Amino acid sequence: MDSQKLSVALDSGICGCFDFCYKNRFMFSSKTLKFEQNLWGSFKCMITVIYALFLRETYTLYGESRFGYVWVLLRDIFSIGLLVVFKFFFKNPDWQGMDTLHFFLLGLVLYYIFSECVTKCIAARAGNKAILAFPQVTVVDTMISRCLLVFLTNIQAAFVISFVAHLFGLELIISNYGLFFYCLGMTTVMGFTVGLFLASVSDFYPVVGKIWNMFKFMLMFLSGIIFPLTRFPIPSDILEILYLNPLFQLVEGFRESASCKYYLISHVDITYLNMWMVVTLIIGLLLDQSTKFERN
Repeated sequence: MDSQKLSVALDSGICGCFDFCYKNRFMFSSKTLKFEQNLWGSFKCMITVIYALFLRETYTLYGESRFGYVWVLLRDIFSIGLLVVFKFFFKNPDWQGMDTLHFFLLGLVLYYIFSECVTKCIAARAGNKAILAFPQVTVVDTMISRCLLVFLTNIQAAFVISFVAHLFGLELIISNYGLFFYCLGMTTVMGFTVGLFLASVSDFYPVVGKIWNMFKFMLMFLSGIIFPLTRFPIPSDILEILYLNPLFQLVEGFRESASCKYYLISHVDITYLNMWMVVTLIIGLLLDQSTKFERN
């Protein structure tokens, strides 16, 4: 009964948000208000819709089970525990001046945020066909709400693991707050932009989603999540190409910002990362608009 009441409440809240946008549709008319007011009205409606979609997505994923959020925590603990066991097969493993737990934790958090954001963005249109019937809702809104949920659930799991590690004497001391929050935020934004781009391409070539599901496991190795790339006998020319991987640079910067002893394999080029984000966003939005014309 409680789950049914919650479902009814969420549906009522979502419909109420959409009803608010419809009743205030005059905000978007250039004949009645100035441009600034129209822009503010559009932004306010978009935030309201994203919030409603966020609640809907949260209930859809975790509302049916009381252990929904716990699963994310258990997944991270299992992944880190498995990797810690693997380390014993290597003699004198080099974690670039960082303890084993935080080396894996910081890498896996960014990897899960990025890969899950891309995956959920690709599936956003197919999973929200009914809700997209509302004129106020766009597929971009559903992607943003999904990425926010991915970000918050993974941060929650990482915080719990870090807190437990702190109780056992493994402290995580952030040495560069600016770089720390930049890498964390940029990973989420880039997951959204790359997901938007691939989702738009998958409308023309549905096989893109299947290719991504296979490639994301390779991305774990190509981004230095499990082991530093320097541990493998890779030619320097190929390493220079692998360093262009934006997720690899974000992981390196994230680890460097959380440890004074960590030494970077490659320089973190913020301009390059920003360009990656802007280019994938622009191309993704243009392709999304072209698919709208195709469907109409």
